[in-house]
This record gives sequence, C-alpha cells and structure tokens, in this order.
Amino acid sequence: MKKTLRRLRSTAFWSRYRSDVHFQNRISLHVGLTVNLAYIVLKLIMGVCYRSAWFLSLAVYYLLLAVMRLSLLRGTPENGEAAASACRRGPSTQNRLPLPETAKKRRRGRGSFLFL
Repeated sequence: MKKTLRRLRSTAFWSRYRSDVHFQNRISLHVGLTVNLAYIVLKLIMGVCYRSAWFLSLAVYYLLLAVMRLSLLRGTPENGEAAASACRRGPSTQNRLPLPETAKKRRRGRGSFLFL
C-alpha cells in the first residue's frame, strides 16, 4: 500500500492535482457528476421496478444535481492560468449598471439597513 501511494505521488497528475486549485475543482466536479449519473440510473431502475414515486422523485433530484454540476463544469475554465488572470483583473466595470443616487448615498453611510 505504501509503495502504491509513493508511486502515485510521484506522477505528474498528482503534483498538478496538489498544486492547481482549478484542476482540483474540475476533477471533483467530474467525479461528482459521474456519481450523480450513476445514482440517476440506479434510482430510475428502482423506481420502475418497484413502481415507487419516491425513487422516481429521487432520480429527478439527482438529475437536477447533475445539471447543476454540468453547468459548473461548463463555466469553469479548462486552463487554470486563464482563471487566475481573470481573478487578478477583477470584476469587469463595463457590465455594471450605474447605481441610483439613493444607493450611492447608502453606500457612503453606515451600511445596509440589516446591520444598523
């Protein structure tokens, strides 16, 4: 077991996985999506075999989770450097809507009305 772990830690995949956060996120999303798809199939089969609305509703729930993970995967850049440079640039000011005057005054004041 220790020999296998040592061999695994010496691979390029492992070193990239440990050092690149974006790569970790993509791998985790792929693994989670695979498990969700397996659960969808399992719950659908069980729902049909047992004629159970409960299992079919669980299959729909896991389907929604899979759709969310898939949308996260599509929104996550393949290259970690592209994401890092986008984070360093900060939010785009071109896509912001102008704040109304009341919001500007509130911003300069004590803060949100929830935290008086």
